[in-house]
Amino acid sequence: MASLSTIPAIQQRDSQNTGCFPDNEPANIAAIGIRTIVDTLERSQTHHALALAADCVACLAHTCAGISAALVSIDADGVLFQLLSSSVDLVQSCAAVALGYLSFNHVAERQFLRRCRKKPHLVGNLLLYTRKHKISPTFLARWKHSQELRLPPIR
Repeated sequence: MASLSTIPAIQQRDSQNTGCFPDNEPANIAAIGIRTIVDTLERSQTHHALALAADCVACLAHTCAGISAALVSIDADGVLFQLLSSSVDLVQSCAAVALGYLSFNHVAERQFLRRCRKKPHLVGNLLLYTRKHKISPTFLARWKHSQELRLPPIR
């Protein structure tokens, strides 16, 4: 048991070690984890691993501040859009849910609009699987607006 004279030293040490990882930078550890998940999305050949990695992206994108920006900065949304064309429904649905949560990021929203104008059929998959989950109403309004303007697909 610590004596009364050591308690301030322990409190000072504990206040310097923020997060779950004492003496390490939590941002570096989070970045490594995010990169690992995106690498799994890019390289995995099994449908279950792809679905699980997309599900992890969905969980992270709506639970931790700044994580969605990190995911967008390393083009996780691009990989997820590719997975919307998968022949496996589980992979498509997990990718769509993850994209729905990422759509709340302003940079991702603009990239989504560009990608959806390039391949309009992907919007159908995205909307099919995000009916019961979250998707940015701003993205939906801007997509509807682009459809009303009858903007041509981007080549």
